[in-house]
Amino acid sequence: MPNISLSHIDVCVIFAAMPKAPTDVQISDVTATSARLNWEPAEDDSAGTIESYIIQYRQKYAPGPSYDEITDVLGTEFVVTGLNPHTTYEMRVIAVNNIGRGLPSRHIDVPTGETSKSDYLLTV
Repeated sequence: MPNISLSHIDVCVIFAAMPKAPTDVQISDVTATSARLNWEPAEDDSAGTIESYIIQYRQKYAPGPSYDEITDVLGTEFVVTGLNPHTTYEMRVIAVNNIGRGLPSRHIDVPTGETSKSDYLLTV
């Protein structure tokens, strides 16, 4: 059996973490069935590169804790569609990196508008 002597070992330790929560979540361009969300990545996030975001939303006063999700959102702006008119939603954003999902942002209340009268007009 050979005699092996180690006099020097280089060790490289890489710390990886899930991303921090996005900040400054804001809404704009709210209609009866959609709302535009934009946000900022967490400042000083040492967790590496953000690969995508997840938008979670639910009706504010609906029973149960579950959220609907929109996954694989690229960038820091997204228009959520398919919402119900005259309904308040809770929305929040989650950053995703190669380790996994981070913590969600604070939720923001999004009240949708009412359907316009022209939506009810029929063409004969």
